[in-house]
Order: sequence, then C-alpha cells, then structure tokens
Amino acid sequence: MVRPLLALVLASLIPAAALASALDDARAALALHKEGDVDGAVRLYSQAIAADELEPHNLAVAFYNRGNAYSAKRRYDLAIADFDFAVKLNPEYTIAYNNLANAHVAVGDYDRAIAIYDTAIGLRPDYALGYKNRGNAHAAAGRHQAAIADYDTAIGFDPRLASAYNNRGNANFLVGRFADATRDFQAALELDPSDAYTVLWLYLARGRAGGDGRAELIAHARGLDLDRWPGPIARLYLGGLPSPRVLAAANDPDSGIRRERQCEAYFYLGAYHLMRGARETAALMFRKAVGTRLGHLVEYRGARFELRRMGLSP
Repeated sequence: MVRPLLALVLASLIPAAALASALDDARAALALHKEGDVDGAVRLYSQAIAADELEPHNLAVAFYNRGNAYSAKRRYDLAIADFDFAVKLNPEYTIAYNNLANAHVAVGDYDRAIAIYDTAIGLRPDYALGYKNRGNAHAAAGRHQAAIADYDTAIGFDPRLASAYNNRGNANFLVGRFADATRDFQAALELDPSDAYTVLWLYLARGRAGGDGRAELIAHARGLDLDRWPGPIARLYLGGLPSPRVLAAANDPDSGIRRERQCEAYFYLGAYHLMRGARETAALMFRKAVGTRLGHLVEYRGARFELRRMGLSP
C-alpha cells in the first residue's frame, strides 16, 4: 500500500521447448522478484529484454514484470515506460493497463489514470480490480462519490475483494460517514484479517463514530506483526510505544518507502493526539503529513480532511 493502491501481480512466462538464455533470465528475474530481491530482478529483466530474443508475448510479460519491479522501487517514471511497452506489444493486456494506471496515480496524473482504467474495464467489463483502482484514482482526485460508486461496482462483481471494502471505508471516513466506514472496515477484515492498515482505520472509524475500539484493536493486533510497519502505529494506539519513537520506526533505507511511511506516521500521530484532545500537536502532525505532498496516499488526504474538520487550512 501497496495497500493499496499498487499491489503487484507477477506474470509467468510461456514455456518454450528450447529455452533461450533471455527466457532463462526472465524466469530467474521472476523468481528473484517473488523472493523480494527487486534490484536483482530488475537487472535480469533488463538483461532478458536487451538480448532481443524473446517472442512478442514473452517480451510484453518481461516489460510488465520489470514495470512491477520499478513500481516496487517507487521508480514510477520507469514503470510507466515499461507498462507502455507491454500494452503496445499486447493491446489486450488488461493487468498491464491496470498497473500502468496505478503508476500514473502514484505520480498524481489522476485523469490519465482514469482513462487507462477505462481501457482495462473496456477489455473486461466485469474487472473488479479495475473498478476498485479507478475508485482510488477518483478518491485521490477528491471525487469521493465517484470513488464510492466504483467501489460499489467492484464489490458487486467480486464480493470477496477485501481492498474494495477497505478503500470504500477510507472514502466514507474522509467524507464523515464514520458508521459506514466502520462497517466497511469490519467487512474488509472478515475477508483479510492480516491487513494492519485496515485494523488501524477500523479503530479510528469506531472512535469517530462514537464507540470505543480498544478491545477490538487488541483482538485484531494479536494476529499482526507489531514490529513490522505499520505495526508500530498499533503499538502506539495500544500504549506500548511512545509517540516520539513512531517516526524512528518509519525509517527505511529506501527513500521512497521512507517518505511514504513518514506521511503515514504523521497522519496516525495526528489522529492519536486528536483523540487525546491535543489539537495543536494534532494539527502540527497533520500539516507535516500534508507537507509530504504524497497525494496518492489516503493518509495524506486524511490529514487534509482532518485539518478542515478542525477549521484549519491544510
């Protein structure tokens, strides 16, 4: 979340009777990517592509998979270029259109992303993932009613798509429908109890709807790795981690990941202080989240909405 927005689906390569070295490299890259060695995967995908030995379909898959690797590294400019190559080689490559649009959302080009999601949905009118992700683009652009309509459609086509409930919950939270948001986050967790972000948002929504979500948070936290981000936020809310240590926990060697986690940390810290009546500290944290300018993150948008609800400018 990526979470949201940027979940990756790696594509397998079509087998060949006589394996060329380029195909071997592409398959090895796929294995490295699945194991988490993204840099090694990029190197081998690049080697396979440069060999100029792959058949058009496999070449499209190699560009698509390298695009996913670049997205994982937050190199969205390179990801967009690779996904573009993939869909040019295979104009019916639905998931490549989807991930191309995801990358455009990540760089803030929401209208372009929506047009590309439209193409993916045109290829597959029942494409629940496409509707859900188009909803994310509408939400990032501030069109929350359009986003909710897309999430509704996604759920209609795939009632077990947990991320659609989660993201509809985010949209409902931002527009102040806290009870609806609570129900959405509950539905998402019934389908995917391991989503730590949903656990956090359910706790916040429950509180904003007038309830006490602490017992619920304790129960859900038992199934999470609280040392792995965003687990430290749950520890903060449970009283097991001092507020100053949250930003340290958000640190990461990768600058792109670090910026996203810092945005998230500032938002959740702001929510923490707001729940405790420390409005000035909450506003400071929300403004720091807005200062990251990471508009594709729901925490960025959440910070802006909370500042407005407090009668303050973002």
